[in-house]
Amino acid sequence: MESIYKKIRTEVGYIEAKRDAIYLDSFQQENNILILLGEVYAKWCEKKSSEYKWYKYRLTIKGVKEYSAINIEDFYKKKIETPSSFSEVLDISNDKIDLRTIIIETYDWAYIVTCKNFEFAVIGGR
Repeated sequence: MESIYKKIRTEVGYIEAKRDAIYLDSFQQENNILILLGEVYAKWCEKKSSEYKWYKYRLTIKGVKEYSAINIEDFYKKKIETPSSFSEVLDISNDKIDLRTIIIETYDWAYIVTCKNFEFAVIGGR
């Protein structure tokens, strides 16, 4: 069965533009928690800022069961049609209803993470 993807709404709205929107500065793993820190180009956010060109973010992903990182060029060659830079995979054949699969497309990498939950927080701007 083919997967269905939906945009994930953040506090800056939906994040568009694929690889040109989300930049990753650090990636940390602490047991089954992933913490991604970086910046999002405000131009590609649904809720644009007149104050900031870039939003600083922290994405905390909890209850991680598995993840993979794929070079963004190789990810695009797979022709996966995500609707935004931050998407969720909706797979009705998934019998693990307590888990979610999300895809984060950064400038260099696409991260595919199966987890229990996550929190995307804007922590500043420049």
